[in-house]
Amino acid sequence: ALTSRFLDFRSEHFEFRHVEMTMRPLQQPHPPLWYGIANPDSTVWAAAHDVNVISLMPLAVAAPCLKRYREEWAKLGKPAERLPAVGLLRHIVVADTDAEAERLARRAFAKWRASFTDLWERSQVPFPLEHLLPREWDGYVKQGLAVAGTPQTVREFLADQTLAAGAN
Repeated sequence: ALTSRFLDFRSEHFEFRHVEMTMRPLQQPHPPLWYGIANPDSTVWAAAHDVNVISLMPLAVAAPCLKRYREEWAKLGKPAERLPAVGLLRHIVVADTDAEAERLARRAFAKWRASFTDLWERSQVPFPLEHLLPREWDGYVKQGLAVAGTPQTVREFLADQTLAAGAN
């Protein structure tokens, strides 16, 4: 998809017809791949192909996925020191005070959420993560998917999340 202006692809489970690729990567033919994981079984392919993985899911979903990725990596006999990046995607807004960061985050979140679901909406396809990802900022914060605050607030949040998920 990153090597052409339009994506035409058909497989057993997916079909894309003339989907415009609106952004072109600076690194050619493409930057290092990151594979989004939302269930443990999705890690098998990623480990076999040495790609970085990332989960935007809550810790209860993300931690078992990241653990399984490490297990699949080891099962393939690959050295632990060559493990690709195993990460979490979290929404972060930093400001001088927690209150200012929260104000900025609330203002930006609705626009981000609309852009995130845009392709599905334009294609008139239900957003596949609707049941997992809240529509509002407060829901993201409550599920541990976002933080807004001072550098110290954000640093503590990220340290807790990284440790709990087993991210590197």
